[in-house]
Order: sequence, then structure tokens, then C-alpha cells
Amino acid sequence: MNHLAFRLISALCTFLLGLSVTAIISPHSSKVSSDPVAEQEVLRVERQYIQAHLNRDVDTLNDILADDFYLGRSRCRGTNKAQRLALVSNPNVTFEAINTADVQVSVNGDSAEVSGTASVQSLYNGEEYVGPQYSFTRRYEKRDGRWQIVSLHVRR
Repeated sequence: MNHLAFRLISALCTFLLGLSVTAIISPHSSKVSSDPVAEQEVLRVERQYIQAHLNRDVDTLNDILADDFYLGRSRCRGTNKAQRLALVSNPNVTFEAINTADVQVSVNGDSAEVSGTASVQSLYNGEEYVGPQYSFTRRYEKRDGRWQIVSLHVRR
């Protein structure tokens, strides 16, 4: 019994020590800066990105997507910038609604990430398609003084 009590107290002390060390180190080890101005700039571009799909605005999308843009999906081939622009300009495809939720943005210097969940409602050859909800992460970089999307990863 005495041996069991000693082990329990040792485990509890180790746990509390771990919590204390985590509380001391965590605030100082974060690499993500809090830059509210940059966050708002990124979110503005994020809204433009969604609106460009809804308005079939290829010129705006061309400016927002970096030349080396890559869209990756689970278990599917990726898509580059030219392929994405071709999809948006395709007269047989119409994005009717893109709804996002739980959107979070983090900025670290000239890099940023926007993540959340989304669902898309579209028409393909006149037939309605409502996609399942998915998670997304868009990675932004500030290039030539403006934020551009360099990659998008989606997963169900």
C-alpha cells in the first residue's frame, strides 16, 4: 500500500511539473505573431478569392493566385493555377455559393495561413451539385507587397 501511494504521488508531481513547464514555455515559444492589420489584409483577400469564384472573375483570381499555386486534395491529383483558372472560366461550371465557417487566420511575417471548413454549391451543365463539408487550409505569402495564395489543401 505504501509503495502504491508513493507511485501515485510521484505520478501526480510529474504531471504537475509538466503542466508548469508547459505554462512557462508555451507563451514564449510561439512563432505566430499577432498582427491585426496583416490578418485583416489576408481576410480581405480571402473574401476576394471567394467572390472571384462566385462572379467568374478570372482576372481577380489570376492576381490572387501565385504563379506557383497548387491545390492538393486527399486521394486526388493536384491542380495548378492554370487549371483552376480554366475551371472558373468554364461556362459549364457555375459557383452559386461558397460558405465558410470556423475561419482562423495566423500571420508570421510575410506568410499566413487561413483555415476553416467550407461547403460549395454549384451548377455543372445546369445540374445542381452540393458538395460535402470539407476542411481547408490556404497558405498565403506576401509577394511584391501583396498577399497571394500559394497553396490550398482540402480534406473531407
